Amino acid sequence: YQDWSIISKEVELLKEQLHNAQADQDYLQFQLSELEELDIKAGELQECQDKLSLLENAEEIAETLSQVSNLILNDENAIVDNLRKTESELLRLGRKFAAANDWAIRVKQSLLDLEDAANEMDQNSSSVEHDPAELKRLENRVDEIIRLMTKHRKQSEAELVEYQLELSDKLNSINNSDEELTLLNGKFEKADSTVQKLADQLTNQRKQIARGISEPLIQELRLLGMPDAEILISVDPVDRIATGQDKVEIMFTSNKGQTPQDISKVASGGELSRLMLSIKAEMAKNTQLPAIIFDEVDTGVSGDVADKVGDKIKALSSNMQVLCITHLPQIASKADSHYFVHKEQEQGRTVTGIKPLEKSDRIVEIAKMLSTANPTEAALEHAKNLVENTA
Repeated sequence: YQDWSIISKEVELLKEQLHNAQADQDYLQFQLSELEELDIKAGELQECQDKLSLLENAEEIAETLSQVSNLILNDENAIVDNLRKTESELLRLGRKFAAANDWAIRVKQSLLDLEDAANEMDQNSSSVEHDPAELKRLENRVDEIIRLMTKHRKQSEAELVEYQLELSDKLNSINNSDEELTLLNGKFEKADSTVQKLADQLTNQRKQIARGISEPLIQELRLLGMPDAEILISVDPVDRIATGQDKVEIMFTSNKGQTPQDISKVASGGELSRLMLSIKAEMAKNTQLPAIIFDEVDTGVSGDVADKVGDKIKALSSNMQVLCITHLPQIASKADSHYFVHKEQEQGRTVTGIKPLEKSDRIVEIAKMLSTANPTEAALEHAKNLVENTA
């Protein structure tokens, strides 16, 4: 039952988790689809912004590059022409002043670098074109990336990509939970079948025992002074718990002609005491007990009934050790050994003690049960007769 209970709780917990997850599944799928459709790459935002800046300023860039290239190469007073003249003058001077040759070489290198740069500018000025369609596409792309970053509170495209992976994992987990629930339901059904089988067996055993125990208990009660006692043990179905699926009630009456009713509502203290003694007596017949304890099982009985209760307890002691706590002389007198339990005050606290009684002390204690703390001669004689007659 404990295994079944654990699996049952696991099933309910997983169902609740799955229900909550499925409630969010559509929204999670929408978010994932939105990111998958965007198909963003790490670093893409900066790349798009750079391209966008280029297209937005295409005319100005092309015009400026063309102007600078012409200023270097083709202008009436082109820089490269002046550098060539400078190089030529330095080379001529070098025949007279050696250091000028080094300067000529450096001017030559600057000339070559400027020509390369100017040619590249010219080529780039031709390649930079105003493309309205591409400009619009890039604007939309940048806007969409920024929108999703803001929506999901991410600082970069890399964080958006990571979030996309998280969404994918969550949705996979929801799908896997369906499979997990199916497997867990299989375990639950198997455990439930086993528990139900055991519960049915327990019900059948209870009904069988209930049918068989009523008559022996009735016979025991009749021996204990209840000639009209009737007992009916009912076994009715209830919701299954750890102790089974049955409500077991003892229906009882001690009066002839009355219908048995719930024992807790109709039995007196003395009747309950005798019923408990009868039940223990029946248990002792079917169970090898080394000892049995009766704690004031004689509550509510006296006189001849008390004597019969004592005889029943005495009979039980022939097969096992019986410990009986009693205040009735009829029962105490039938014991093989008598112990006196007492309380005393020692140094401001209560101490409980126990001591075995010899025959004379025993007679005194039984006499006290018959009369008062200071028993009369008649009580002592009566107690002596009880002890000796039992012996």
